[in-house]
Amino acid sequence: MNEGSGAIRYGILSAVMDYYQNVPSGIETAHTRHFQGLGDDSMPMQRLGRALSNACDSEARATYSRLAIWGADMNAIIQEAIDALASADIRSAMPELAVVQKNLRAFIDCCSLLDSQPGYMQFETVADILTEIKQRMEDAKEDSAPQYKDIYMRICDTLKSEDFIETGE
Repeated sequence: MNEGSGAIRYGILSAVMDYYQNVPSGIETAHTRHFQGLGDDSMPMQRLGRALSNACDSEARATYSRLAIWGADMNAIIQEAIDALASADIRSAMPELAVVQKNLRAFIDCCSLLDSQPGYMQFETVADILTEIKQRMEDAKEDSAPQYKDIYMRICDTLKSEDFIETGE
């Protein structure tokens, strides 16, 4: 660890990534650490939400462990899909893969939102990300669907808010 910062050296992380990239047991041996079982399809998104709420709180210390738990969920769901596909059970595999895809898309957009804040990389702005989501909802005609209207309005209200317009956040 670096003195005073508590950060782990990248060399350690790099060795772990190399293991999963190059060593056969990295994929062949089940990874069960952190996995706490799945209650239903919404559980992984709830766990991701808890991790991201920690990422928004400078005092929270559980962000990485919560992300590890969410990642364990993703790993378990993918393993279930692989097992189903190995049995030629595409009907069972597809919903599992859809859960993983929804979670990863949320993770990507939420990490991009966190990264868009002042002092970070800022490759995209909050407006860019939310406008894209708003446009996708409109293109799919989900903006007027009763079950999605609240989500659409929350995105629109954020884009219109005075605080957002002034700061771009």
